Amino acid sequence: MIEIIVTIEANKKAGTHYLPINAVTGSGLRGVFFDVLGRYDAERTTELHDMGGKQDPETGLPIPAPYVISPIVEDRKLTALRICLFDRAFRDLVLPAWEEVYEREDCLTIGKLSLIVSTITCKMAETYPRLAMLPPCYEAVVSFVTPTAFRFRPVKGSDVQNLLFPMTDRLFSRQSGPLRVWDFYAPHEMRTPNEWLTWATSNISIKSHELRTTSRRLRVQDSFVGFVGRVKFVANRHAPEIYLRRWHSLLHLGTYSGYGYKTTVGMGATRLLSVKVRN
Repeated sequence: MIEIIVTIEANKKAGTHYLPINAVTGSGLRGVFFDVLGRYDAERTTELHDMGGKQDPETGLPIPAPYVISPIVEDRKLTALRICLFDRAFRDLVLPAWEEVYEREDCLTIGKLSLIVSTITCKMAETYPRLAMLPPCYEAVVSFVTPTAFRFRPVKGSDVQNLLFPMTDRLFSRQSGPLRVWDFYAPHEMRTPNEWLTWATSNISIKSHELRTTSRRLRVQDSFVGFVGRVKFVANRHAPEIYLRRWHSLLHLGTYSGYGYKTTVGMGATRLLSVKVRN
């Protein structure tokens, strides 16, 4: 994975004196992201834009977008954009595009807000083989920092509804989140077996939580409702090592991929606060 942090500031020359997060929409975040890329290479930007959502011919599942954008907020003000790339092939598009905007001191906009880029940092965050070698963990505390929600159908054929609670079968699903990203972008031989999913659903549980519902603007007239807060997950520490390792791997990947839906516009972002590992 590649992690790019773009620090931004209000463009006071254009009349914007601060960047309140309640004036920033998810579509605005994605809009400025693709605006910057399109200025640099329109053809590859279209390739990146259109990749997510296509059907994987091997599994029949939607292909996860190779990027996630999430806001970094301090004192309810937008201070930076965190861009995570799951396919290193797009680094040579995303990084130089933002560097060009920074060097030219271009003015960018999110809705009515005018901003400029102040710094850019890029690092190779993790590799899938390295994540796979993390020690087996049996307890984890996860902080959900932006609204998170999962789609589900209570009954086959019924309308899609939102689930506002981190059930294990939704956190680790082939439909969304870190498992979906892992199984598409990790080496083929490292894909997650169905046996792990069966084990996770039955053996990873919530020990405690401090959650609340909140909302974030998707568009000017459209809000996204989800949960935020801390959750302590536990599993049997004597479970097979390979299962606990994969859980640890996906917990770390989740801090890049996010959970649930609308992750490409900043929803479902998490931090892994602590883990307990088996020696």
